[in-house]
Amino acid sequence: MFPSRFDRNGYELAKDLQPIINKLITSIVNDHQFLCETISTIPDRFIQNLFQIYEEIYRADEHRQYQLGIFRSDYMLDKHNRLKQIEINTIASAFVGLASKISEFHRYTRSIYDDEFSAENSGKEALEQVTDAILTARKYYHQYENTAILVLIQENESNIMDHKLIEWKLRLKSLPENLRIYRRTLKELDNGRIFLGPNRQLFLSISDESEEPKIEISVIYFRTGYAEKNYDFSNAWKIRLLLERSKAIKCPTIQLQLAGMKKFQIKLSELEIYERLLRKLSTKFNNLEQKLFQTFAKFYPINSETYKMIKKNPNDFVLKSNREGGSHNIFGTEIISKIEEIMEKNENDAYFLMDYIEQKPFNSIVIHPDKSGRTTIVEQQVESELGIYGSLLLDPEGKIVLSNTAGHLLRTKYHGTNESGIISSGGILDAIRLI
Repeated sequence: MFPSRFDRNGYELAKDLQPIINKLITSIVNDHQFLCETISTIPDRFIQNLFQIYEEIYRADEHRQYQLGIFRSDYMLDKHNRLKQIEINTIASAFVGLASKISEFHRYTRSIYDDEFSAENSGKEALEQVTDAILTARKYYHQYENTAILVLIQENESNIMDHKLIEWKLRLKSLPENLRIYRRTLKELDNGRIFLGPNRQLFLSISDESEEPKIEISVIYFRTGYAEKNYDFSNAWKIRLLLERSKAIKCPTIQLQLAGMKKFQIKLSELEIYERLLRKLSTKFNNLEQKLFQTFAKFYPINSETYKMIKKNPNDFVLKSNREGGSHNIFGTEIISKIEEIMEKNENDAYFLMDYIEQKPFNSIVIHPDKSGRTTIVEQQVESELGIYGSLLLDPEGKIVLSNTAGHLLRTKYHGTNESGIISSGGILDAIRLI
């Protein structure tokens, strides 16, 4: 009901670190050998399907194109008030639009109690920066006038209002141009609904919506494609390959999506690799880069030694898979049986262990539906997770055209629950009150 407090120093540090994260992702996607060595060993069919598409476009030299990334780096404050990175999301980073609306609600509730709520922490920056990045990328598309933006969505999308806020802002900023935006699931692109022109332009068939038979697509914005269920029809992977082969600017490309796999978190926690990737773009290892490295949690491979360690103290760890999206984490004693299953199937490299980050809870008044669906207002002990958005545009040679910190998101969960995802679990959209 009110914005949650968050340490000002931790918040400012997280914002300052995002340009370095953008640089690291740039180095990963520009290092073909490192990307291949890291991804090729993951025994996960879904990830390998993505990787096969990347290899195919790389062999055909079709990977040299503009790449747009809208990222979100997630952090927690541990019980000692130290900033710790949870993960980096490189595809379909959600709640850019709704973050601004929850802040408006909190401004209203605080005004009732004559309390100040700083406008600089309003959450509106994310919507402004992300839409600016999409429109900037579109202008790098050759002859972008009279082209459309294609937003790829999940079937039965439940987060439609977050999408719509982005679409409305894109249209508003494009005036007086009548910017056309089309929403499609991957399955709706089947049966020849998309096709390539002679110069790999991507065309979308719109004959059932317009007198025009087709329209050229300049930007593809993925709000789907990160889960195996998104590819549950026969031509799904052929469609993804066609999208990647096209000259349309993709947010993200397949290589940017692969850079978000959690195995890169493990690699970056090795100081030698971390420094090598940063030196590709700058020669000096500066203070902020050292601070980012200090936010990384400790990771452990799955083997017989870590299995013994887990059996003694399972609550000290989180078991993670490499995939994007919520609900892939396993906690507590469930880790033991899952590791036994993983080792029996010889899928050790598909998962990894991370230190559990213990937070310091605080009291808050929470509006949340109960099990019967009724809205309840209760005082609860809660914990928060901070997300910092970043925008990145690379040219066909992999050089940075645009790199920005692009606002923030705060999600709050009940103390004692493990996941803070809004769609996947019990997290609540929130706003920040810096202390």
